[in-house]
Amino acid sequence: MRTYSKEIVVKSNKLIEASYRLDLVEQRIILMAISTARETGAGITSDTFLEIKALDFSNAFSLDVNTTYDQLKNASDTLFNRWIMIRELDPITGKPSELKTRWVSAIRYVNSAGIIRIQFSAAVVPYITRLESNFTSYTMASISQMTSTYAIRLFELLVQWGKIGQREIKLTELKTILCVQEEKSYDRLERFKTKVIDIAVNQINEYSDITVSYTQRKSGRTVTHLIFSFQAKPLVNLDLLDCVQPPPKKEKVHPKTQKHPIQTNEKSKHTTNNAKLPEATQPDHRFDNFLALPQEEQEQLRVLFNENLSPPLKDMWKKYRADETKNPEFKPMFKAAFLDMLKKFEI
Repeated sequence: MRTYSKEIVVKSNKLIEASYRLDLVEQRIILMAISTARETGAGITSDTFLEIKALDFSNAFSLDVNTTYDQLKNASDTLFNRWIMIRELDPITGKPSELKTRWVSAIRYVNSAGIIRIQFSAAVVPYITRLESNFTSYTMASISQMTSTYAIRLFELLVQWGKIGQREIKLTELKTILCVQEEKSYDRLERFKTKVIDIAVNQINEYSDITVSYTQRKSGRTVTHLIFSFQAKPLVNLDLLDCVQPPPKKEKVHPKTQKHPIQTNEKSKHTTNNAKLPEATQPDHRFDNFLALPQEEQEQLRVLFNENLSPPLKDMWKKYRADETKNPEFKPMFKAAFLDMLKKFEI
């Protein structure tokens, strides 16, 4: 079974800035197919069928495999009609042009096998393979937990400018890229920000390997541009791990160096009953310390913790955090997973 979370998605920058609209399942299928195409190498052509299995799909995006069959089946019906608009210079005249093409030229769904095979259209193939310059890449893990297609698109638009850490985008251009320019309700900036931008930014901060914030710029009295500032999340800050250090080990005393023999009188019994617990049974409060951290300080560890959870625990963890830890029955499972994570870092 392939591990898609560590695989790389590579796209031409023209493809990233193209105008298109896909639902979440369709977007995920395209990304997995692009990743598969990269693994195939320079041999991919418009005749190549790229296969995606339901089990791989469910593992890549932490889904119930039973529902994945229906998702792939439905996508095989809708994805065939999806188009993309690529803006580039016309290869003959050298003038600006808009190329409109379908994403795929053929789709095959294998009933009862949970397999979908897609064939990228001839016009799209050059933008996902044999890339030598002007391309953007990122890991599947960065977007695998996102549930907003706008979050995935915005993430791509930002990492395209990763070395700069800031991107200013004209509102009309951004709406065109996201294919929401015809949505009249989004003429109101606040609604566009609430329904599209804020959700996307929150999911990027929650699930990806970058953090992002944004401001706006006016031309006269009208907001015309959004300015996104972003940076890579730092690697694990070992200073933060001070908060989750294990309980101090009880110093062992060699019998030959023990100064006083073990007493058995009543006073000794009383003292023993009030002594600290032995090392093996001493309580480990590292998970409680982690939960008590301020949100901004626990972010790095929280991301690591989430990555090390199995899919069922991931869903419960989201609810556990959303309910502000009002589900104590989940705590032992999370605690065990958290301590296992720390063992991987030899903490």
